[in-house]
Amino acid sequence: MWRRSLLVVALAGCGSLSTYRTAEPIARGHTRYDLAVDVGAYRDRDQDTRTPAVHVELAARHGVTAATDVTLKLYVPGAELGVQHALGGGRWRWALAAALGGARTTAGGGSTDAVYGHLRLTALATRRTSPRWAFTLGPVVTGGVFVPRAGGHAEGLLVGGFANAARRFGGCWQVVPELSLHLTAAGEVPVRGSVAQLGIALGRSW
Repeated sequence: MWRRSLLVVALAGCGSLSTYRTAEPIARGHTRYDLAVDVGAYRDRDQDTRTPAVHVELAARHGVTAATDVTLKLYVPGAELGVQHALGGGRWRWALAAALGGARTTAGGGSTDAVYGHLRLTALATRRTSPRWAFTLGPVVTGGVFVPRAGGHAEGLLVGGFANAARRFGGCWQVVPELSLHLTAAGEVPVRGSVAQLGIALGRSW
């Protein structure tokens, strides 16, 4: 039952594995709103299953200093709060990001009454090739915990990476297609296997 519930939570909260951004900070006092959709697949080694998923998420990113911005991300049925700090650089821009989030499931539909939480650390390297195009990649480490109301818990550690291409258009718009791959390094949250995502985000700056 636990493994089944873990998969249900994973399908609901998979949006939190995405990045959809570059190492360049949001300008201080400015905000960018993103709408993203992705298709993903969860492969569980123990159960020898591959489960497809589709997710939608909304994000607001706000610049608080010249080098730091914060992000609020919403997805069904959870939320995530993150921060990113730019480290500078020349032809390549560098940044570090951290995010804390979680989701809640209720009993029914193959799931159980439980809470899922995660902490994600990401390093970003961006190469801007023109005022319109920027290419970003980096490693991602995600730790997760699953706590059923009935008692007990399970943990997991995903290690992976992402790559995206950001294109600006219309002055204040940006579109970002992204591919990310994640492998279970320890535990079973959200799966004991791998997660793959292919998505696209559309954003507007204010």
